[in-house]
Amino acid sequence: MRRLLIAVLLAQLLFAYADPPLEEVGAHNSGAAAGLLNYSDPYVPELTRFEPAHVNMSTATPWPAVGGRVPSNFTEVYWAWAEEYLDGNVVRWTTDRGCEREVRMTLMGRNSSVEYYNVFQGQNRSAGIGMDEQPLPVLFAYAELDNSTGNDTIEFMLEWEFEYLYWMEVLKWQDEENCVNGSCDCVDAFHSDEMVSITVGGRDTKEYFVDAGVPEFMVVKPLLGEQWHMNNRFDCLVFSKRKAYYGETFLGGNSSAEARIYNFSIMEDALGVWHIEAEEVSNFSNMSFAEEDGGVYSPVPLLQENESFAFAYLSYFAYRGVGRHNLTVGVKDWYGNGFNHTEEILSRKLSHSGEYGEDGLPVSGSGNYRPSYSAPDVELGRVLIPSNILAVLIVLASVSIFWARKRRG
Repeated sequence: MRRLLIAVLLAQLLFAYADPPLEEVGAHNSGAAAGLLNYSDPYVPELTRFEPAHVNMSTATPWPAVGGRVPSNFTEVYWAWAEEYLDGNVVRWTTDRGCEREVRMTLMGRNSSVEYYNVFQGQNRSAGIGMDEQPLPVLFAYAELDNSTGNDTIEFMLEWEFEYLYWMEVLKWQDEENCVNGSCDCVDAFHSDEMVSITVGGRDTKEYFVDAGVPEFMVVKPLLGEQWHMNNRFDCLVFSKRKAYYGETFLGGNSSAEARIYNFSIMEDALGVWHIEAEEVSNFSNMSFAEEDGGVYSPVPLLQENESFAFAYLSYFAYRGVGRHNLTVGVKDWYGNGFNHTEEILSRKLSHSGEYGEDGLPVSGSGNYRPSYSAPDVELGRVLIPSNILAVLIVLASVSIFWARKRRG
């Protein structure tokens, strides 16, 4: 039965999710959070007279978090700590020359101090925390974190210092005498009991990218909202400060195309904490969707305010039909939030003299045909072209003929 449970757990952890498994991972980590406080550290070194205590702390994970990123509205941080120390234990050791010593370490007092830091865009904030506090708060407000470009990070740091006061009772103490050529005699000696103070400290730092803001949508084709019906396109550029994994296009309110560029999986660390990891994929159905993350994008001419975006997404969609259509492009970020943009696009046929369409049917005032331009009848007259301009025209024509022939040949 135990093997079956382990197999089921491994299958779940290795399974690829089409959508980020936020609910499953959130429920697991919430249930495991209390056990992270004063957990049993399997990597504790041997405790000695000189190092009678061991303390370890770490930021387990902020939540929600996906692939080393957090949204600007995340609210909590799980942490973990472990502590081991001697109390009433008998400790034995030998000197470099082989003399034996033995003491009993009895804990008389213990003081602890833990400081918690958040660092974002050059600002450093700190708070003292209790050893039973779980989860930890986020020290920056949502409005502050929402200024991230998507390339900004928030750093979590834990600093700790523990002081242990021991009464060291000497049970056996040998000193070195008559040392010759590195060899000594070990003789029993008197060493008084004493109070010993030991300090143990450390630091843990982790960093996550902050996703923020609302994406900006730009229709690239058709740029002016109208196009020829034989080349119907709905191509969009999305500037974003947050990672997206899914794109979808709607035609007339109906889902007509979709694309996924990331799948997700669950990984478990040594503390038993689950993490969501992202993996690039290319699953397209009737549309193309691509991520460009070459740096920071600042589409100044397109936006009223000067903003910077870490990511740009390109969406391509082709369709059929004549007349007015409502088209919507939507994206989902790594936390399941959806954003979309709708445009009304007019697709027209061509017409001749405003009377007949390219299909040979009468236009009859229909808006589905693009009006044509009728040139007025005019009498052609003589036009005098200066010789220098004529020479330039002849040269240009000759070059054009040359390149045309070269391409054919």
